[in-house]
Amino acid sequence: MKRFNTAGKCIPGEHYMVDISDRVAVARQMVEEGRYFTINRGRQYGKTTLISELKRALGEEYTVFSISFEGIEDEVYENAGSFYSNFFGLLYDETESAGREKDKEIGKLLYDASEDTEISGRKASSVISDIVQKSEKPMVVMVDEVDQAGNYEVFLKFLGLLRKKYLERDERPTFRSVILAGCDTFIYIAVELTNLLTYV
Repeated sequence: MKRFNTAGKCIPGEHYMVDISDRVAVARQMVEEGRYFTINRGRQYGKTTLISELKRALGEEYTVFSISFEGIEDEVYENAGSFYSNFFGLLYDETESAGREKDKEIGKLLYDASEDTEISGRKASSVISDIVQKSEKPMVVMVDEVDQAGNYEVFLKFLGLLRKKYLERDERPTFRSVILAGCDTFIYIAVELTNLLTYV
C-alpha cells in the first residue's frame, strides 16, 4: 500500500509522488551531452529522488556512481589526502555494491586510492583518468548533499580539479558527466568557481 513520504527519497512502488519523468529526461539529455551540472533546490524538493530516478534511467548505458556527502566527518576535509581517499572510498563502495565482475579492476584502483591517505590532487586526477580508461562505458558521478562540503577549501579545490579535467577531456580521459546536488547557497559558489551549468 502506497503512502505519502516527506522524509528522504521517494520510491515509486512505495510512495505517492508527482511525475518527474520530464525532469529525468532533461537531466538524461544533459548527461548524454557530456555536461557537468547541478541540481539545486531547498530541502524536501525531490533532489535525492531525482538522482535516484536518473540513475535508473541511465541504466546499462553508463557506469554510474551515486554517492552522498551526508554524514561525512569534519576530519575528512582537513587535507587533500583525507578528502580524496574518502571520495575514492565512496566510489569503491558503489562498485562493490553493484557486484559487476567486469568492474573488479576498477574496484582495485579505487580501493588502492582509498587506502592512500596522502594522495595528492595530481594523483587523484590520474586515478580518475585510469578508471575511466578501464571502463567499458562512459562514467557518470552524482554527488548528493554537497552542501556538507561547501565550506571547506579542499572541496573547492576538488571542484577546480573537475573543471580542469573537463576542459582537457579531449586529451585525458575523465568522467562523462558530473552532477552535484545541493541547496541554493552552495550552488552559487560552485557555479562561480567552476562554471557548472545549473539545472533546477
